[in-house]
Amino acid sequence: MKDLDKDKGNSNRIEIISSMLTALLYILGAESRYAGLPQKNHKNKKHQALSERFFELMFRDFRKDRTVKYYAWQMNVSTHYLSRIIHQQTGRTIKDWIADTLMVEVKYYLTCTDKTIEEISETLSFCSPSAFIQYFKSKTGCTPFKYRRDQNLKTQ
Repeated sequence: MKDLDKDKGNSNRIEIISSMLTALLYILGAESRYAGLPQKNHKNKKHQALSERFFELMFRDFRKDRTVKYYAWQMNVSTHYLSRIIHQQTGRTIKDWIADTLMVEVKYYLTCTDKTIEEISETLSFCSPSAFIQYFKSKTGCTPFKYRRDQNLKTQ
């Protein structure tokens, strides 16, 4: 494990993989809750399929759209229904899932690439670099510049 930390990007790749595995475990955990139920209970399978579809869409599209409305529209369900089912299945809100996934991606770009703040902002569909900086600071308590500098110091 120490060898992995020597490479600047490996700890962030591990964090990304960990987040994706967490999502998978939530899905599998929800599936295992229903494993002992009678087969005639189609509602739980429908909820499971909806959750799986949400995660597929989220991992594909979170860079361009991060609203519950977008995912509900893509899935032809109401925002309330989708929010309720995802919360029941995972114990977390859609907004939390999207925000956590986004932050893993942002941290990856800041520590494993040389992209500028403007390029990261554009890649992740923020309306401006200042909006990106404000978002990052609200989530971490520091600016992306400081985060990048601190991570670079840790890897040296």
